[in-house]
Amino acid sequence: MPGAKSTKGAEFAKVEQVVMEMLVQARALRMLVKRDAIQAFGRKARRALENAAPTDTERVQYSGFNASEGWVKKFVKRNNLHSRTLHGEAGSVDDEAIADRLRVIRETCAQYTPECVYNADETGLCYRIMPKATYLAPSELRKTVRGVKGMRAKDRVTAYMATSASGRKVPLSFIGTAKEPRCFKIRGSPIKYFSQKNAWSDARVFKLWWSQVFLPHVRSVTSEKVLLIMDNHSSHADLVDPKEQPMDAGILAAWRVRYRTKLLGIRVDTMTSAAQLREQAKEGKVIRGCMGFAEGAQPHILDAAELGLEALKEVLPDTIKR
Repeated sequence: MPGAKSTKGAEFAKVEQVVMEMLVQARALRMLVKRDAIQAFGRKARRALENAAPTDTERVQYSGFNASEGWVKKFVKRNNLHSRTLHGEAGSVDDEAIADRLRVIRETCAQYTPECVYNADETGLCYRIMPKATYLAPSELRKTVRGVKGMRAKDRVTAYMATSASGRKVPLSFIGTAKEPRCFKIRGSPIKYFSQKNAWSDARVFKLWWSQVFLPHVRSVTSEKVLLIMDNHSSHADLVDPKEQPMDAGILAAWRVRYRTKLLGIRVDTMTSAAQLREQAKEGKVIRGCMGFAEGAQPHILDAAELGLEALKEVLPDTIKR
């Protein structure tokens, strides 16, 4: 293993050897590699070695490897890896100014049970974008390395998300620019999809979300009145400061992190087969707009919707309550 040192922290030398091989291979394929990608490499290496282990003792040993953030830091240090930036939501508010408003909001919320207090917000998701920084393979030169197309991907949707104070989630919705994305013809959209020329939330789209997503969900779980807290976006019906919103306080960030982790995981799993999959798709004359993960390409909106749903499932009720 190039540059590795024999230290107490390197108990899983074979795992780290495989991870380094993956990193070198990923960089040869011009894949951008950050710490979360190295974690994904570690998990994949553990699974492969665990499955190939000839004895139960070795299988148990590998099962104890969890690719933690601490391990990544030590792995980077042990192997003298360098990160390089490649070229090619809640804002600050005046606490005193919102103190009275916070009091009113809290008094209003106290009139409802947690199951009947909802918070909704939207967030932009560049569903194809890859990180701009990467760890380099030992053979790469920092002065000459260049980026890839994925780091500049501008394909964007707006995600509508809403939860109750008790942790119940309203179904995820997307806003995109295409009226009828071709990829939805493959197996249908798993979420409610709205179109808008800029993929933004406006008054028209918000009313559609309200009537087609939010109200049906609410009426499926309660017949009581509910309170919906939203920010001061022009498409919304009320003015609420970001500090009063659990969504801005971390739920959206938790969802985006999980989405990005899953995106990187798929890229890691398919990095060696992507070129072959793309060639097969080309021979099969897969139409533009339907090229996605299964064809070795960047995710289309259908892939993004499915990843978004998986990521939302992992945002636990306790996270929402906090």
